[in-house]
Amino acid sequence: GEYVTWTTDGVYAGTCFYREGRFNCTNVCGILKVNSEKILAKYLPNVLNKITPSYVVRSANPKLMNNVMAGIKIPLPPIEIQQKIVDECEAVDKAANQAQQTIEQTKNEIEDKVRDLSNSSSNTKRLSEICAMQAGKFVPAADIKDKYESGLFPCYGGNGLRGFTSSFTNEGIYPLIGRQGALCGNVHLVQGKFHATEHAVVVSPNEDINVYWLFYQLVSMKLNQYATGVAQPGLSVKNILTLTTPVPPLPIQEQFVKEVILLEQIIEEAKNIIQQAPEQKQKIMQKYL
Repeated sequence: GEYVTWTTDGVYAGTCFYREGRFNCTNVCGILKVNSEKILAKYLPNVLNKITPSYVVRSANPKLMNNVMAGIKIPLPPIEIQQKIVDECEAVDKAANQAQQTIEQTKNEIEDKVRDLSNSSSNTKRLSEICAMQAGKFVPAADIKDKYESGLFPCYGGNGLRGFTSSFTNEGIYPLIGRQGALCGNVHLVQGKFHATEHAVVVSPNEDINVYWLFYQLVSMKLNQYATGVAQPGLSVKNILTLTTPVPPLPIQEQFVKEVILLEQIIEEAKNIIQQAPEQKQKIMQKYL
């Protein structure tokens, strides 16, 4: 049938969804059955998701239980106003879903370009022949801030951005490889002044290597497959440098980068649409309620 469900436990506690048809709910799913002719089921999630966060009990395992949900009061405008809210919010959701599809399709197109370029390049070299790799420097956890403040620099560790710190190890544009942790082998392109910890590897391309091409090539190599260790997986810089990869001439690398930058712009525009969706829905609520 037609229901509204919400997550009762965990980091997404309080998040509400419209459901229709046949479905199964687990023990961390609450169920609302709409019995009144005065309210649309599709209206409920839109209004509840703006209210429920303040009712979630914050703890190691956040919760929003049945008795609490039952006591929540909501704005109840006439059915025709509810329908307008539903229609306009659905239009926002549709645009966000289309944007997500665009992101996935464009990422696949980039992957195809990387693969096609690699397949067409007969010149193969070891990574040690096209770049240098150097692990970063230790910084105490107490010196890393969660939020940016004036005078701080981004701090990258084995799983990407850790926070912000007062020192920097590098300045420029570099691919960074996470070498320690569950996500070791991940590759990020960073620029400006930043601090790389000992769990991140800074990659410096040779003069005949385009740094952006190198970044995409490293991503395509899926370096995580070369990790060793179970409890604490890690990558050896020495071993990574022995890996081989096709290397096209610099002009072809640069042409590839020009094409990919245009695709990345499409992805950024789509991300903006998704990021703006909650604010757009909030404005719809404010307009009618």
